[in-house]
Amino acid sequence: MHPLYAPAPAVPVPLALDQPFWTRRLTALGASPAYVNARRPTARKLADALHATLHVRQYRDRCTRLSALIRSHDGAEAVLKELETVPHP
Repeated sequence: MHPLYAPAPAVPVPLALDQPFWTRRLTALGASPAYVNARRPTARKLADALHATLHVRQYRDRCTRLSALIRSHDGAEAVLKELETVPHP
């Protein structure tokens, strides 16, 4: 499930693979105030990010709008339509 499917801001802690990319996207989209570096976490960084997530309304509002947008699109239908256009051997 996509992290923005639920309309709730989060504090990502990217560890591997594509997680750093999605972490940057969440913060760039305004759905997360910050991320915590898993290799160099600090109590202050985590506390600040959690405080903003819980108390700054803009993150909750942005997540609500993005979640509604994601839910309004039927990704499976789009994929099926595209697959129907592929010629069969």
